[in-house]
Amino acid sequence: MKRWLVLVGLVIFVAGAWAAAADTGQKTGTVKIDPGLILKIKAGKSKFTGKPEEVALPPGREISLPAGNYPVIGAQLCKQDPRTSEVWTLTATTLGKLASFDVTEGQTTTVTGGAPLAMKTSLVRSVTAAPAGVCNAPLRTSTAAPKATAPKGPPQKVVTVLLSYVGQAGEVYSAKALKGRSLAAPPGVRLVDEQGKVLTEGPYKFPSTGGG
Repeated sequence: MKRWLVLVGLVIFVAGAWAAAADTGQKTGTVKIDPGLILKIKAGKSKFTGKPEEVALPPGREISLPAGNYPVIGAQLCKQDPRTSEVWTLTATTLGKLASFDVTEGQTTTVTGGAPLAMKTSLVRSVTAAPAGVCNAPLRTSTAAPKATAPKGPPQKVVTVLLSYVGQAGEVYSAKALKGRSLAAPPGVRLVDEQGKVLTEGPYKFPSTGGG
């Protein structure tokens, strides 16, 4: 039976690097990220380069950090398929309320986002020139013959439907899901009218540039 993807079951995988406990003597608090959600933040300066380090906070664990505000520079939503052990990953294109969080001395900050997800569709309308007709201009013997202009029909209106997923914090994830390290097959799409009649159906075609 062919399955039409409405929502990808999403992502747990091990974050590469994560913020360790703060240096001794600093005021610290803890942060806990919702299960399945991995945030990449700027935290502290590297002892080697002097530049802010980028670290990934793993989900579901309390991590000690110096008190302060932390800008988030990336978010991913992960879930492991229990049948195949494959990890599915969605990447956020817009962070919403996940853009930053505060760590307060002696307290635990819980960062909520990710599933359950809502499907978001948006329409982009455009007009394209219709295909040119056959040119029947008479042949000329002059070597400087003017270019013949083929007749064109009326402009064609094109509506593009863009698909994405929205998390609890208003963050938006691209519909491009990774299965392991490879791009997963696109979700199936079925367009119906107000009476439920199927107008068209098939695999979703990812935009050549940008999100979706």
